[in-house]
This record gives sequence, structure tokens and C-alpha cells, in this order.
Amino acid sequence: MTNTSSTLLFPYKTLTIQSSAFVNGGVLPSVYRREGLNVNPLLRINAIPSESRSLAVVMKDADAPVAPRIHWICWDLPPGEWIHPNDNRGINGLNDFQISTYTGPCVCNPRHKYFFHVYALDQKLHLPFSTPHYKFYKLLQAHLLAEGSLLFFSYRG
Repeated sequence: MTNTSSTLLFPYKTLTIQSSAFVNGGVLPSVYRREGLNVNPLLRINAIPSESRSLAVVMKDADAPVAPRIHWICWDLPPGEWIHPNDNRGINGLNDFQISTYTGPCVCNPRHKYFFHVYALDQKLHLPFSTPHYKFYKLLQAHLLAEGSLLFFSYRG
């Protein structure tokens, strides 16, 4: 069976995501939170498949009340090792605050667990910024080559 994007179901390759701002499982510095400069930290992505044509990134609060809350969703980034603060090379979709930009976490009590999820895709998605999350995720699944996550926490302390 040929392993093309239309037949690729499992396993995806794994991306390694790092940040110079914090270690995996560490605390996000205040400069990247809403009460700080409210910019995304520098992210380094390793092991991007050579056939990747775009990246997507989602920052999600896994401990939000009721359901996970998306703070940042961006697609059609060029495949490369770095996602820079205020990177404007992709399409910023509407997050759960109805804002099409990065929205840093607030200081939470108790602490909340967050993830940066990065996806390598075999093509650009060409979606408008107003695309609902479920449509983004559905299309993403059809073109996913690799994915990786970076865990961090935000809390009052």
C-alpha cells in the first residue's frame, strides 16, 4: 500500500518542539502571558519531514472550564525550524476569544496546563481566517505528515 496523504492514517512522524523561553513542562514566563507583552515565545521545530509544504500551530488551554480553549491557531506557515514571536508568515485564525492573533494565557489559580501543538502538512490549507476550528482540524487530518507538542503551565505564584 502506498503511503500517501490520502491513505496515511497512522503513524504520523513526531516533531520535536522546544522553546528557549521555558523547558517542556515548565512555567511560561510572564512576558508571553496576557498581562505581559502578550506575544508567542520563539518555538524551534525539529524533524520536519522533507515533503512538508506548510506548518500549523495551535496553543490550547487543556484545563479550561468545560472544554479546552484555543488561544492561538495559525496555519499556512512556511516549513522551517523557527516560529518567531509575532510571526506573521501564516494565517492567524479566530481563537476562542474571537481574535485572530495569539492571546497569551492569563495568570490562573489553580495552575492550568497548556500545549503548543505543531503540525507539518503536505500542502497549505488555504483557509480564510474565519474558518471554524472543526473545519481546520478536519482538513488538517487529511494532510498531516507529522505532529509534536510542547507542554507548559501558567498559574498565579
